[in-house]
Amino acid sequence: MKKILTTLFLLFLVTEQISFVVLVQASEIRLSKKKIAIDIGHSPMHITYDLFKTDYLESGNIVDEIENFTNINDYDMLLIPASRINYTSDEMNVIKTWFSNPDKLLWIAGDSDYAGQFISHKSINPLLEYIDSKLRLDSGAVSDLYSNDGTGYRVIATNPGTGDIGSVVNEGVERLLLHGPTAVYGMENGNFVDLRTQTIEGIEVLFSYNESAEMLDQDYSNTESDFYISLDEKGNYPAVVYEDFGESHLIVSGEVLFSTYKNMYGEEGEHGSPIQGKLFVNNLLNYFYKTTSLPVIFLIIIGPLSVVAIIALYIKQKKR
Repeated sequence: MKKILTTLFLLFLVTEQISFVVLVQASEIRLSKKKIAIDIGHSPMHITYDLFKTDYLESGNIVDEIENFTNINDYDMLLIPASRINYTSDEMNVIKTWFSNPDKLLWIAGDSDYAGQFISHKSINPLLEYIDSKLRLDSGAVSDLYSNDGTGYRVIATNPGTGDIGSVVNEGVERLLLHGPTAVYGMENGNFVDLRTQTIEGIEVLFSYNESAEMLDQDYSNTESDFYISLDEKGNYPAVVYEDFGESHLIVSGEVLFSTYKNMYGEEGEHGSPIQGKLFVNNLLNYFYKTTSLPVIFLIIIGPLSVVAIIALYIKQKKR
């Protein structure tokens, strides 16, 4: 009997390892049972998240597009995609309260000031300030005439960060497409911080634009948020930046990388340029939620095989 129990235990360990391998090979997404909210109630620049939703739903997560924050406490992640309508003080308070809970991820994405359609300091930056973030979105536009997907405003960034987080989430990632993006700068003690040359504790640049990138002021706004334009220095602007909030996490990016728009969450650009946007987003979310969904794989594939093996072993023992 002792021999049978030992054999069964070893069989269980083997099947669990097999199920893990099968899962990793089947999907880049290793998190499940997470609830993800996408804010569509504040006139986002991009409203196509179908591929992201499909991938994360199929991986056992919940993805909802929400128009208000009534049930925000039900969610683990909140994705804000370049909102153009200002957040009210009540809304910002709800978001801040939610974000103060442990194990929350808030991703706030921006956009350029193209034709004055999106001006970051009027919508996103007040929210960042309210939640005590040291990150801000520049209100200018990043353009790159040399590294792009067909035109200068479809920028392809090729500078992955190599910090503690970047070295992990950028595994296999060399090129990101950001369509009509802006850049991210810092704000500490009332002072502007150029994140290319200065550091802020708890902040890590995960991905940057290229040396050939330049900032354009397309709406001629001349506001304090036109930070990188005022420096008149080309290249290497931060594209995706992480800020540590202790038990919760903030991502600020110059574009909505989880959007299907122009294939940003994809494997090639609209004009065929190879990118790893999908892999980057999945790596990033995997990093902060290191859970693995084994039960489905185990029950559907590995479970029945284990049962058959156990029965065969039992019959063999009975015959002796």
